[in-house]
Order: sequence, then structure tokens, then C-alpha cells
Amino acid sequence: MRSRRARIAVLVLAIVAALAAGAFVWDLGGRYRTLAAAQTDTLARLEAATAAVDDIASAQLAYFATPTDLDQEWLARMSTLIQAVFDEASALVPLARAQGSADSLRTVAEASTALTSVDARTRQALRAGRTSVAADLVAEGRDIVDSMLIELRNLRFAETAAFEAARASLLAEAGLASTAAASALVIGLLLLGMSVPEAKEPPATPAPAPDVETRDSVAAADVGALAALSVLIAKTDTPERLSASLEAAARLLDASRLIVWLAVDDVLHPAAAYGFSAERLGALGRLSNDADNLTVLAWRTGRDQAIPATPEAPGALAVPVWHGEGCAGVLAVELRNSRSIDEPLQDVARIVAAHLGGVVAVSPAASVASDAGHPSREASGM
Repeated sequence: MRSRRARIAVLVLAIVAALAAGAFVWDLGGRYRTLAAAQTDTLARLEAATAAVDDIASAQLAYFATPTDLDQEWLARMSTLIQAVFDEASALVPLARAQGSADSLRTVAEASTALTSVDARTRQALRAGRTSVAADLVAEGRDIVDSMLIELRNLRFAETAAFEAARASLLAEAGLASTAAASALVIGLLLLGMSVPEAKEPPATPAPAPDVETRDSVAAADVGALAALSVLIAKTDTPERLSASLEAAARLLDASRLIVWLAVDDVLHPAAAYGFSAERLGALGRLSNDADNLTVLAWRTGRDQAIPATPEAPGALAVPVWHGEGCAGVLAVELRNSRSIDEPLQDVARIVAAHLGGVVAVSPAASVASDAGHPSREASGM
């Protein structure tokens, strides 16, 4: 383009395109912060509802205290707790993101209403001195409480997966917008006839094996597969479903073997595993907190630990499993062949650890091998 006016027009168009892309990225940043705030609020409400249901279970036991104590403290406390669960569940219905979450929240609200009725009948029976009838009603209320806890646990997993998928989608949009902005500027410069330095060809290096390249391309993890795994783990309530969840987790992480270790009395126990026979899992024993071991190091420090692959041995990764502010265990992963350990893989492992650690710790499907052997002090990647 030899016309000065044409050159200026092209440059202006390129700058406008870049600014538009920048504005879009800025908007995405605001949406990302809003999403993060919504996730924090939703999970906090679910935690509050779960804590209230746990307190209801404790309050039910106090119904067999003296009538004076019952009238003065526990009756009022039970009503307050049931109302708190109902209010939290109702408030979360319009905020739910995962498919089916709104129906589950309505189920929790309806269960709290049913619990109110059972609670009123229990009080009447106790005041009339019909202890056996009151005990049956408390058992009925306990069944309702257990069903509410299951629904709330599944809701937490499903909502976490939905928020993670939404966050990944926003990051992908931001990447596309940034690429578009850079492309607009480069095209504008090329059309203006400005020289762009030629990229020097890098030294010839051997092409990686196709299977390694394919595995390393998991750098941007399949959000759909991660969301599907999160839902699968949330539905885990039998040994068969737990096995399916572990197999799916190993497939997503490209792992040949994995173990979920849980901490009990300053000792790590193998709670669930993939890639091990029952005999081999039982022979693993337990890990004391002073063992020279990658898994124990992740537990003590609360940080990811990794051993890169070598020609003689595969790589290993140990990711802490958190419960509240404390490290409750470790997800230990042995990777296939020469799979490299990068930040995206560790991000996926952290998400998988959060889900698996929670369900193994509370699900009746998980059997902690607490009596299999003695605490081990041997150094091992797993």
C-alpha cells in the first residue's frame, strides 16, 4: 500500500480491533471474578446447610435428656436448625448451576419440612412419656437426616464441577480473544508493508513419539471429561461405582496406578486404589509421618510433590487431599511411561484429589485398610 491515507486507515482498523479484543478480555475478567464470588457463596451456603444437618443429628440424641433440659434448650435449637436448612436450600435453588441441582435443593427443603413434622410428634410423645414411640420417631428423623446429608454432599460435588467447567470456558474465551488481538496487529503491520523479523528455525530435534505427544497434549485438560468424572464421583455410593470412578480418574490423569491415602492418628492408610490387586493393596501397609516417602512429604508439607520420569522408571505425583484447613490425606499417582509432569496435569490432579478424597472419606463404599500391616518407613514414589 503506497497511499499514506490507506496505510493510516489500515493501522487504525488494526488498533480498533485490538482494543475491541482487549475490552472483551476485560469483560471476561469481570465475569471471572463474579463467577469466583458466586462459587464461594454457593459452597459456603452448602457447607452451612450441611453443618446444620449434622447439628440436627446431635440435637436428636438430646431428646432423651430430662424434660426440663429438653424444654429449655434443645426444642428451640432443633427448630432453629431445621429452619436454617430450609432457608439455605430455598435460597440456593435459583443459584444452582449443575443439571439437577435445583431439584436436589427442593428435595432438601421438602425433607426439612417433613423433619419438622416428625420433630413435633417426637416432642408430643416425650411429653406424654411414650419413650418407645419417641425412639421410633427419632429413628425416622435420622433416616431423613441421612438422606439430606447425601443430597448435600452430591450437590457440593456437582456444583464444584459446574463452576470448574464455567471457569475453564471463560479462560478459553480469553485465550481466543488475546490471539485475535495479536493477529489483528500483525495483519495490520503486514498490510502496511512493515517488515516482520523472520523467525529463525530452531535446531532440528528428534520428533517425539506419537503416544507421548498425544499424552502431553492433555496440557489443556478436557473440561468435558473432568466434569463427567466429577459427576461420576459425586454419584459414588457402592464399591462398584468407586472402582469406576478410580478407573476414570486414572484414565484422565494418564496414570497406570493411583492410591488415595487418608490420615488417621498421624498415619497414612491406603483407602482406595486403582491398578493394584487386593493382595498388593493389603501388603502396602501404612505410612508413618516420618517416612522418607514422596507421599508422606506431600502430606507433611501440604504441597504437590513430583518425581520426573526416567528411562528406567515412570514419573510419580503426590497431591494433598484437603479437609477444611488441614491435609487429610494424599492422592498418589504413578504416570504411564514417559508422561511429563506439567502445571495443567497438576491442576487436574488437584481437582481429582479434592473429589476423590471427599467421597472416600465419607462414602460407605470406601474401605480403609487400617489393619493391613504396620506403618511403613520405606522410601517409595507411591
